[in-house]
Amino acid sequence: AFEDNFAYVYNPKKSGGEGYDEIDGNASGAYLAPGQGFFVCAMASGTFTFTPSMQIHNNTTLKSTAASMNQITLKLSSGNHYDETTVRVIAGSKDVRDRNDALKLLSFDNSIPQLYSYTSDNVKVAINSYPAEDSMKTVQLGTYIPATGTFTFSLQENNGGFANKPVILEDLS
Repeated sequence: AFEDNFAYVYNPKKSGGEGYDEIDGNASGAYLAPGQGFFVCAMASGTFTFTPSMQIHNNTTLKSTAASMNQITLKLSSGNHYDETTVRVIAGSKDVRDRNDALKLLSFDNSIPQLYSYTSDNVKVAINSYPAEDSMKTVQLGTYIPATGTFTFSLQENNGGFANKPVILEDLS
């Protein structure tokens, strides 16, 4: 019934500035805390019932963290505010937007810089999944720059098959 594998939790105390935490429902140990509000994208209208097996209590306060995988995470920052986007390899994914991609939901705080990538069908995503490393010839990035100033791109994570390989940013403007 869900369009993708992610739930989205708005976190006003998110490191770098308020925004959404994307929780990948396919990751082992991906939990939402009891009473935590969240959003999901539904394919159609209808009802959804939480069964007792889905109501597992976990000792996390907001969410658990999934282990690192074959991925690159980039950061756009200015002062204490920043945003990140991830490009990863997940077998069975597609270049177009699919269940393994997390939509980019912009922060309600328009002073936070925003960074995202585009799927091959031009959808803004916070987490972009590809079926294999060689299927990523070029990944187009998008930004929201809230004001005039100095902004920095940095590589935060470079794991798996991407480790020790160059990441090249090209300004197409």
